[in-house]
Amino acid sequence: VRVHGVRCGRALAESPMIGMGTELPCSVESRLDDRSWIDTVRRRFDLPRDFFIAVGRKEVAKGVSKLVEGYASWAQMRSSEGSPEVPLVFLGGGDDSLIPASSNFRDLGFIREEEKFALMHQALATINLSAYEAFSFVVMESWLCGTPVIVSAACAVTSGHVMRSAGGFAVSDGSELGIALDRLSHREFGETLGRKGRQHVREEYNWDVVTDRFVRALAGQ
Repeated sequence: VRVHGVRCGRALAESPMIGMGTELPCSVESRLDDRSWIDTVRRRFDLPRDFFIAVGRKEVAKGVSKLVEGYASWAQMRSSEGSPEVPLVFLGGGDDSLIPASSNFRDLGFIREEEKFALMHQALATINLSAYEAFSFVVMESWLCGTPVIVSAACAVTSGHVMRSAGGFAVSDGSELGIALDRLSHREFGETLGRKGRQHVREEYNWDVVTDRFVRALAGQ
């Protein structure tokens, strides 16, 4: 408002979400179909074929405690049924003490960007239960990797992304998280949702579309 005047400032505030242009590095996107590269990265971190992933700072405010609690309950149920273990892999910094010392959880901390995308591509789903997100590049990056997402229904932004794209699940509690994890444990089903998410990002958050949306908001259209 201070820079562009009351009318333009209000138009920006009341316009639909503009978003940010999102794309993977060309060097990564060209390698996502390279099965040997993906498997090499996965083995480097001693991960099984099936796992879920959470990317970002480990903080209570980011919903990590709630995620750990819900995931532990789901993992315990799988164990009681004799089902194979499917770990939850954390990437990024923050409070390491939030992650239990259990084989159901792996905390890899900071890894190289291309390794992050390789693991994200291999994961059954990317989980982000933060209720406070302004856009969420992690969700967009996951979809560009062809991987579905699980987000918090309490976050209007990420749950809105999921609703418009049909690229995953928005969950309200541990029970709904467990249902989403069960469904996405079937890789073929998850790949279908991941493709829908990728199409959504490419159509709605490529740079040409985002730039046009921003210009229209500035013009009050």
